[in-house]
Amino acid sequence: MDELLRHDLEKAGWYPGRKIDITQHCENMHKACRPLPDVVRSFLEEFAGLTVERLAPASSEVIDRVKIFLYVPDRPGDDYELNCLGTTLGSPVLIVGFHENSGTNILMDTSGRVFEAIDGYLWRIGDTPIDGLSAMLSYESKPLERYDEDYLEWGAS
Repeated sequence: MDELLRHDLEKAGWYPGRKIDITQHCENMHKACRPLPDVVRSFLEEFAGLTVERLAPASSEVIDRVKIFLYVPDRPGDDYELNCLGTTLGSPVLIVGFHENSGTNILMDTSGRVFEAIDGYLWRIGDTPIDGLSAMLSYESKPLERYDEDYLEWGAS
């Protein structure tokens, strides 16, 4: 883990070995027919509830913010969007947070890859949860990769 990311995670309340109880969330997700894969469960146990902020150099101004939370699809259309994105990817995706700068949900697939859905397209931002956090908070310069090979938008056939 990059030292800058580690520092900002610690400021947000993270510490090595952090593990919160998400048993109720897992039950809620199971009821919503979206069981949590082990990699997603581990990520949420360690990072859920944190709001990670990146400050401008030599300033106290927040220039980016990532919120990691426990999410259960409960609004009309949530399942539709997640199903379309999962179909495009070929693997189910779950919402695990929100990236404030881009105004997008943070999604994770069953292998732990991290994505954002921007303008109806799925963009891979990290191959692991830590890579995804680091890329979102711009500690490493990684280009966004539009992952859907056929550039399908939600609901396109």
